[in-house]
Formats: sequence, structure tokens, C-alpha cells
Amino acid sequence: MELHPSAAHQVGILHRVRVVVGVCFLLGAGFLWAGREYARTSARPEAAQPSPARRPPTPIFEERFNGTHLSGRWRDDSRFGWTRYTIVPDAGSTVLRADSQSAASTLIAPVSCSAVDYPRLRWRWKVERLPAGADLSLRRGSDAAARVYVVFTIGRLLWQKRLLNYVWATSRDPNGIQLPSAFSRNSAIFVIESGDEFLNQWRTEERNIYVDYRRAFGAEPPPLAAIALMTDTDNTRSHAIAYYDDITLGP
Repeated sequence: MELHPSAAHQVGILHRVRVVVGVCFLLGAGFLWAGREYARTSARPEAAQPSPARRPPTPIFEERFNGTHLSGRWRDDSRFGWTRYTIVPDAGSTVLRADSQSAASTLIAPVSCSAVDYPRLRWRWKVERLPAGADLSLRRGSDAAARVYVVFTIGRLLWQKRLLNYVWATSRDPNGIQLPSAFSRNSAIFVIESGDEFLNQWRTEERNIYVDYRRAFGAEPPPLAAIALMTDTDNTRSHAIAYYDDITLGP
């Protein structure tokens, strides 16, 4: 059946209406897309704000040996005679000098904290003269040019302590070994430097005292009580000279 002309006219009108509607739809969609694209391309991200600078962790203990005399935090405790501890100039700064002749006394500074919170012990030291005949495995030879102690409280009594003993030893005690103390099972010796290879040269050290305590005693560390320094020659009746500086205990 052919399409009737009148019907064709109606179809033409309907077609034109559809075309107009389609054009309007396309124009609307085009304007909507253009608006979105303009918004996307014209938007500018806000400038990134610099994050605040992180402050370095603050040590709970710090000693630079500035000035001309030892600070009041240090107490000199004699075991046998007196090692001579003095502040001396060195390369534009001041450092602690220890001179021991057939003597043994210890500088002790109190510090109260947890090794969990403050595990990193750092310091630098230099040895000028090693004690002749020293051997840390024997009582008669248990002397060292330089020692840095960390003291822990294990009971209510004053003498109930455990010690980490970081040592610059003679060549008889190889670098890197751990030794039991010849005097007490509550003291663990870590040989950090040994011999004369670096004599008269500053050496910088860092230890994790939490890890070292667990390694030495097989238990969680109790609270810290003190940091101590010692250059001793009482057992060998010899002579030793050492220097200490930049001691910190921090996170």
C-alpha cells in the first residue's frame, strides 16, 4: 500500500519537529560538554603547602664537654687511685682528656629513661696511648684505654646494677667480640675498637643499647641509671691516655 499524501504531509511535519528537537538536544549536550571541559581545563590546583619541617629527635642525654671544666652532672668515683680527667682544646673545640697511670676512677652521670624509648648511644673517642699488657679476659690484665658504660638498675639496692661496657681494647682483644667481665656476670664487654691501627685518630661509634642488652643478658632491659666513662690502668700498672666527646643518648 502506498503512503497517502496527507499522511506524508503529517509525516513531514513530524519529521521536521523531530529534527528541530534533535538539533536542540545536540546543541544542549554540546554546551553542557563545553562547560564541563572549560571547568576542567581552567581549574588550577591549589599550590601544595610545604609540610612543616620535622625536628630531629631530641636526645635525653647529651654531653659536648664545652667550657673549661667538667659540668656538675659528672661524679668522679675512684676504684684504685685517680684517673686525671680534664677538659682540653682539640681542633677548635674542647674535649675530655683521660690520663691514667696505675689508677682507675670512673666519671658517672645519672640518666633516667628506658632503652626502648632511647636506644641509640653515640659518641666519639680517640686513644693516644694503650695500656701495656692489658687482657680483658683476665683480672690481672683487665684494663682499657677507653670505656663507655651504660648502667641499668635491676633492683632496689644501690649495687644491683647491670652494665654494658663498650671498650677500646688492646690488640689482645679483637675488635667486634663480646666478652664476659672478669669481675662480674652482671657486666658485658663489647670490644668496639682495639689495637693501635687508629691510634691518635677520632673514631665515631653508635650502638643500639636495647639490642645489646638483650644480646648480653637475654632479657628486656630494665630502666637506665647512668652513663659512665673510664680509662683504667690499675691492674697492669701501666699508662693510658684517651679522649672522649659528643656523647648522646636518643631515640
